[in-house]
Amino acid sequence: MKGFIFKLILCLCVVLNAQNSEDFESFSEIKTYKYFPKKSAYYQIDKVNNSKIVESNYYLNRKLKLKYVFEYNDKGKLIKEFIKYDFEEGYVDLLLNEYKYFYNNNKQLIRKENKTYSEFFSKFNLNNEPQIIIRKGDFGISIPQKEELKYDSKGNVIEERLYFFTGEEDETVEYNKFVYDEYNNIIKIERQFIPEQNFPILITGGRSLFQKEEYSYKYNKQGLWVKKYLTVNGKRKLIEKRRFM
Repeated sequence: MKGFIFKLILCLCVVLNAQNSEDFESFSEIKTYKYFPKKSAYYQIDKVNNSKIVESNYYLNRKLKLKYVFEYNDKGKLIKEFIKYDFEEGYVDLLLNEYKYFYNNNKQLIRKENKTYSEFFSKFNLNNEPQIIIRKGDFGISIPQKEELKYDSKGNVIEERLYFFTGEEDETVEYNKFVYDEYNNIIKIERQFIPEQNFPILITGGRSLFQKEEYSYKYNKQGLWVKKYLTVNGKRKLIEKRRFM
């Protein structure tokens, strides 16, 4: 089970981030197909309630492999993640993570805790957006210990510096710049690393990362994308499709 969960961590993060910027109020289900580079045998079905994803089901060759369930507090913040089905063990009721939130007197979120690590938010801008995030605890090598963020007027992150410490003196810095369209979806990404790294960067369970990427979308009447395209080195290809029900 652990190996399959690890490969889906990136996908799960994308799902949870998407619901922060997209309005799913009119729908109860989202079906997403991935292309690597052709249509994959893997797809996911997300259940939606009050514009929040409350359940994610991952399929391979039309067979259910994993089921996640999410719970939220009255502020819409994620507080619990459960695994309800695992392809090796069948139906289970495993609490994967539990989150706690702490605010200052200005009602700014200053700390977020889960079962293994804590996140500390500071240096808020005029829109109460944190410009520094520091993590402490056990969170693996794929999550940065520190983030420095810059936002546009809509609250989108346009620049980020991610710091990864792999030893007492070893440090990797990832610098990313983002451009968005009118629907607040990313259309350009530019990456740099210190020390320099060779591109593309291979990702377990996902597509490779390129130094420069461009995205384009086909939208429905509600302003939600139903097709997502990636352009790298002048070559454009479909990477995701979504159906809303």
